[in-house]
Amino acid sequence: MVVVGTGNIAIKHTKIIKRLLPDKKITLFNYRNKRIDNSVMRLYDYVVEDSELIEVNKKNSFVVIASPASMHVEHAINFTDKGFHLFIEKPLSINTNRLKKFFNMIKTRDTCLYIAYNLNFLNGVQQLKKMIKGKEYGEVTHSNIYAYSNFINWRKNKKFKKTVTSSSSLGGGAVSELSHELDYALDIFGKPYQILSTFSKSNDYNLDIDTKSSIRFLYRKKTVNIYLDILSDIEKRICYIYFDDLEAQLDINKNSIILLKNGKIIKKYSYNQTVEDTYFDQMKYFISYMTKKNNDNNLSDITYLPKIINRLRYNA
Repeated sequence: MVVVGTGNIAIKHTKIIKRLLPDKKITLFNYRNKRIDNSVMRLYDYVVEDSELIEVNKKNSFVVIASPASMHVEHAINFTDKGFHLFIEKPLSINTNRLKKFFNMIKTRDTCLYIAYNLNFLNGVQQLKKMIKGKEYGEVTHSNIYAYSNFINWRKNKKFKKTVTSSSSLGGGAVSELSHELDYALDIFGKPYQILSTFSKSNDYNLDIDTKSSIRFLYRKKTVNIYLDILSDIEKRICYIYFDDLEAQLDINKNSIILLKNGKIIKKYSYNQTVEDTYFDQMKYFISYMTKKNNDNNLSDITYLPKIINRLRYNA
């Protein structure tokens, strides 16, 4: 088992794997040959700087790819060639370069591919999907999705200008970093027939990334507006869905839903599960999915979001 990357998300996934598979040996692929703190080193059984030292996988093992998004496909091709199943941190890619080669490799191998969008495991998101599918409150007329945060505060132990988020070439910016919202919107509502977008960049910190994005998914009978901001003064992650009969509000951070009719709350859903718990839930799902060897990768769906992200970033 291999982990690629030394950032916070790589460490998070490693700790979860150790909980789920305590007997498994884990190798860290330190592809940048960077200095690693002892506290991180202790998480791994082996550390290598050269991928050639990692043997071809002969057992049912996998690699966690948590490098910058611009390097995901390169690392995925390398480890697909070595026979590993793939758990790739979101997004799969920020461009479509080499995706065709990568998917051709996947098709010819018994490889399990998973892109880590953990919010799909959130109870509140799953409940909304049931409401929409069941049409208990009528059809959806429109939805507004907000993801507001300040990436300067995301990594306390690192200067924000030295993080992946602040670098467009490495896959930073609002669209790719907050693509969770795009993913669960597609999962809930399906593929739109048209996508419109506007972007803005902050002049405060001399950054080359999109810091604020407004994206509109157009469907035949509804519109979904997605507002992303990674330099916001407020923390807000809420999905508003307007049905024929009432309004539903999903607070992602609180994992709770309220239903309102004529401005009055008529029902509440609250869950003990936190967003942090969904990282564990998705890894548990992936390991189960992988071991069943029923690797029905829907490459058409998997490649759809990277194409959107690439187009949106190009227009930013």
